[in-house]
Amino acid sequence: MLAETIRIPSTSRNHRRVGFVAATTVSIALAAVSCGEPSATSTVSPTDTFFPTPNPTEIFISPTPMPTETLVPTPVPTPSEKPTPKPTETLNPNFEAFTPKTEILSPSGLTAYDLGKADFLRPSPNIIFDSNGDPQIVFSDSDGGLTHVFQVNGKWYKEKISTFTAGYNSITYESGKGVTDNGLVVAANDGWAAEALVLAKYNATSNSWETTILPGIGSSDGLDSSITSHNGKLYISAYSWSEGKATLSTNESGPWKTSALAISGWAETKILINNKGQIHVLYGSRGTGHIYDSSNTSGKFVETAIKVTSQSYSFNGTGGEANLAATMDKNSGVISLFTGDSIYSSKGGWHKEATIIKLSKYERTQTGPDALVEDANGHLHLVFYAIDKKEKTHLFYADNVTGKWRVIDLDNKQGVQKNAEDESNANYWDWTLEGSPASIAMGPDGKAYIVFATRAPQTPDPKVPETPEVRLVIIDPQNLGNK
Repeated sequence: MLAETIRIPSTSRNHRRVGFVAATTVSIALAAVSCGEPSATSTVSPTDTFFPTPNPTEIFISPTPMPTETLVPTPVPTPSEKPTPKPTETLNPNFEAFTPKTEILSPSGLTAYDLGKADFLRPSPNIIFDSNGDPQIVFSDSDGGLTHVFQVNGKWYKEKISTFTAGYNSITYESGKGVTDNGLVVAANDGWAAEALVLAKYNATSNSWETTILPGIGSSDGLDSSITSHNGKLYISAYSWSEGKATLSTNESGPWKTSALAISGWAETKILINNKGQIHVLYGSRGTGHIYDSSNTSGKFVETAIKVTSQSYSFNGTGGEANLAATMDKNSGVISLFTGDSIYSSKGGWHKEATIIKLSKYERTQTGPDALVEDANGHLHLVFYAIDKKEKTHLFYADNVTGKWRVIDLDNKQGVQKNAEDESNANYWDWTLEGSPASIAMGPDGKAYIVFATRAPQTPDPKVPETPEVRLVIIDPQNLGNK
């Protein structure tokens, strides 16, 4: 099914230099700040690989043309930022209350809430909801640390989790439930210090965040991390730069262990677990054009190569980083996957379900592992960036709530890139795209909550902020309408 908009997104990502990335691999040794004291740090010894690396099986997919629907973005009334009052919760006195500034996005007319200044390299904003129905947001901030922003009873608060530069952040609640800090865990990459996968967990007894460096398989691990929980245990997928492999880390049997799944390219990873406890790790491969699904549904990990018919890459399309965003129906185990232009489904075997945009109209698109979500009614909601032929950046939202895919141009005021192939004159936007610049979650009110990072230029540009900002936009799918 081909969906188009009158204003279509365009996402860009510059080519990554190995030397540059190796030196700046996103960081985050997370340190507690909520109580004003440094967090305790423990180190877990590395362990040997315990998952076998099977031979991949390719699936060649023939796309099925779908009907096309063209939509024009329709201004939506500004949503209320004050939800129904929740049960009383005792808050840490070190939490800082604040009122977000607002900005009207164009051309959608939606209101965006400014949550704070982001890290210049990889802001990696991520959002989930706690058991009270309040949003919990984590991103790498401009001070070289990790910031937690959240809402309680309609009021906004923030705290500093880490004093180290963070990146590739992913969040979950350890038991699947929790409020504010209690039970919240963050996985990220500590690139500046240990080049390692790091876990930050809140200790309610000491009222502080504690950091653990998890075992790795090489000298540079933890890139493109994705975390989830099942039955009180944690599971993290990531990419090892030094070994060129996708990895799985878990405390399922007690001590943390990390295993190499298979050879991969530098690409986003996404871990999903169904209600039976069966694990799927999705990741891309540099140069092959494949997305891989490594799963233990048969009792042992088997890797399947999903050959997508077309795909957008983060930089220059050659040897670049594969785009992917994925979500799962935990009851059926069906996975939906977005590859930068199309939606694929695992139902009945991997196949292409819909084309969201035509890549021929754009220079590049960019998404992130947590940029696709399924609502309670089985509808999909997606956020991604695209850069058009004039190098103008667009932020797009798409869903199939009406039975057909519709694409809404939320914002195209991010400015124009200037000679993006020349780093001496390139703006920062391409680098921002390396850090999974947007994520989406469904709120208890049935609305889609999107956190995204704005672009910031390397060279002065009066049209955009000098420092990237993380913003929240709330979408009511029932009130988008078409004109």
